[in-house]
Amino acid sequence: MTGSAVRGSFVVGVLMFVSMTSAWSQGPPTLRFDSEEILIDVRGDAVEVTGTYRFLVEGGRPAAQPMLYPYPQDARLGAAKTVRLEMRQPDGRWTPLEFEELPPRGVRWRLPAVDAETLTVRTVYRQPMRTTYARYIVTTTQHWGQPLRRASFEIRLPPGARNPTFSYPFRPKGPTVLVWTYEADDFLPHEDIVVKYSR
Repeated sequence: MTGSAVRGSFVVGVLMFVSMTSAWSQGPPTLRFDSEEILIDVRGDAVEVTGTYRFLVEGGRPAAQPMLYPYPQDARLGAAKTVRLEMRQPDGRWTPLEFEELPPRGVRWRLPAVDAETLTVRTVYRQPMRTTYARYIVTTTQHWGQPLRRASFEIRLPPGARNPTFSYPFRPKGPTVLVWTYEADDFLPHEDIVVKYSR
């Protein structure tokens, strides 16, 4: 298999769950990607991304699921690494989940079976920056076949960052102009979140 074929297979598999079966329901139980809340913290020498993802549980209790979460592969960025992955319990506590790094492509999550209507997970990864440029992948949303109900993004720039440009219409939050936000309903993106700035 060629390198491009491997990359293509990975992209097709991104955020797509293995098939699930259930003898007691009319259709297989599924998880549907509902919404995301993303913090992109640009620190000058690295970007730290905190993503909170909400899935709707439909059709019964799905089996435990592996899924692939991609990192940006970009010459302007170094190799990313996950710091933690956790899920929210019914009482509000966050508890760790297993994950496996698949460098440089991404990380494999292991999501547990849940007896609930929703599953909320939170992950943090860090990626070195080689220049004043950062990127976060959102285009894999298309592989779910439907838009996200809600998506919100916050980008925090380092002190001294000037003249930032964004791939989406981010707006400054507060007087410091170091925090920028963007929110969207029915979000089905065709380009990734990108920020560039000068020092």
